[in-house]
Amino acid sequence: MNILSISFYSDIWQHSTPEYLFLKSINKKFGHNISYLVCDSVFENYCNVMINLRLKFDSSEASKKRACKRCIINHKFYKKNSNFKFHFLSKYLDHDDYSKADNLIKVASKRKYSDINLYGVEIGKNALFNFILSNKLSTTEELSALQTKEYLDLIKNSALTLFALKKIIERNKIDLITVYAPEYSINKSCVEFARGLGIKVMGLSAGHHPTEGYKYLRLTEEIPEGCNYYEHKYWDNYKKTPIEKSNLQSVK
Repeated sequence: MNILSISFYSDIWQHSTPEYLFLKSINKKFGHNISYLVCDSVFENYCNVMINLRLKFDSSEASKKRACKRCIINHKFYKKNSNFKFHFLSKYLDHDDYSKADNLIKVASKRKYSDINLYGVEIGKNALFNFILSNKLSTTEELSALQTKEYLDLIKNSALTLFALKKIIERNKIDLITVYAPEYSINKSCVEFARGLGIKVMGLSAGHHPTEGYKYLRLTEEIPEGCNYYEHKYWDNYKKTPIEKSNLQSVK
């Protein structure tokens, strides 16, 4: 099986390291071919790694470059210590892609940036997730000029990512895609694009409950019905199963 891991935020090691160890394990045990799609400073204006490092959209260029460097060092480590194939985002982008991404925003209504759509994916709407979280917003009705710039940059990065991902899928046989934190804005757009092509996507997350932290990984199929779809579907099979004491450890 050929598995593509979408892993843009290598410096968030709490995500990237468990993901790497999981993929390395299934590569060793089952012989699956693993490839990675990573960012090599395409998101240099702003990204989740920078947010994790408590940088702002208007933080200094030098601090952002340091964040990019940290991220690249981490995914180089994963590459050096595995037999995975690595796809670098910038290698699949050209001047025309950047022009198309800029034009998507240019022709959009200023009050309807959230309606921006690419390949049937609502990248404008998906971009709101990380944008709203990072700015701690309760509404997007009145954005400052700086906030608008940040939001549009995230939409542009989403478009660039889909341009690159489309080329990778066209040039390589991909049977399955994995992604840590599939709810992240750019990740979510990748999930929806791949799913639209009939490629199964599996999402990774830490445990099943916040108090469990990183005791184990949760792997779920990314489907429109949500990650708890199968739990609801098969509830009747298990609803009479008695609750054991160990099941209550997460309840504080």
